[in-house]
Amino acid sequence: MLKKSLCTLLFGLSTFCYSNVNGNEHSFSKDNFYISLGSGVFVPYDLSFEETGSATIGGLTINSISGDIKFDTGYQISGIIGYDISKSFAFETELQYTNFDYDEIDIDLAGTITGTGAAVSFNVGSFDIDGNLSSFSMLFGPKVNFNLVDNLGGYIGASIGFTSMNEDVKSIAADTTLAYEDDYLLFSSKFKAGLNYSVDDNISLQFDYGFNHVAAPDDVYDESFKANSFTARFNYSFWSINFKTYSLSLLYLLDCEKAPL
Repeated sequence: MLKKSLCTLLFGLSTFCYSNVNGNEHSFSKDNFYISLGSGVFVPYDLSFEETGSATIGGLTINSISGDIKFDTGYQISGIIGYDISKSFAFETELQYTNFDYDEIDIDLAGTITGTGAAVSFNVGSFDIDGNLSSFSMLFGPKVNFNLVDNLGGYIGASIGFTSMNEDVKSIAADTTLAYEDDYLLFSSKFKAGLNYSVDDNISLQFDYGFNHVAAPDDVYDESFKANSFTARFNYSFWSINFKTYSLSLLYLLDCEKAPL
């Protein structure tokens, strides 16, 4: 009885999901999942700060000082699990890791910075920072695809999520009393646009530009953290549900032709 009911259900599913519409087989649902692995360069913007009184950044206390923090170009690695709702529209979940070094701090208003020792005076000028900043982001958002020519297409997308960021500063102006390490969990967002080249039905290659935005960890910063990213990606569509094929395969495996309907 159970086998008979299951066979009836599968037969109905295969018939309903792929009915003949205007002489063509019509898919009830074409659900395509894909994965994307990519890496590339990560180019942070300068980060401005200003404090006319006293404030804390990480493990440091700054007094009456302002300027810009500069970063070196770093790298980023990301993985995406995507779901093609249609040929033109997809939804993605992205995991992104970034890593880059501090470069220097440019002081334009002299003041003091205090760490684990006595206050250190900084005059107007540039001073080296020995340190590193890394982050791990989880982002969710839609992507719109459009065709250009033959196998080449384009896309734009936007996403929001959160970023776990780690600052590890060893010294400022070679002074190790100004070393500190701190962690933040911050709101983040990303806009991206790129090109997609389809190698075959399952494999495609992408190159995209991303504008990354992370909320400022402290009020002392004049603006949020921003960076450009340039990424090369390899995409693979690993799941394409064909309900008719799937249902008929189960019908065959269950030997449904011997189960009276």
